[in-house]
Amino acid sequence: MWYKNAIIYLLPDGWQLEAGFAEKLEQAAFTHCFGFCWFSDGFAPPTPFSSDFVFTAQNSNRVCLKHEEKVLPNIRNA
Repeated sequence: MWYKNAIIYLLPDGWQLEAGFAEKLEQAAFTHCFGFCWFSDGFAPPTPFSSDFVFTAQNSNRVCLKHEEKVLPNIRNA
């Protein structure tokens, strides 16, 4: 998987995820733009093979913040 924008934060040794962290991310889940909304932000599962909002691998915890922005077509005068 390739990332368009990746920001990596290094946390201090011994730092642990808070209990219920994944549930808090799920409450702020991503929803697509609709109606008059110009953009939408929210958390999404970081891997395509799992619906978990936190993916733990190689001594790291990975989360994904998804952003969608409406792009309107350019209108030209005839």
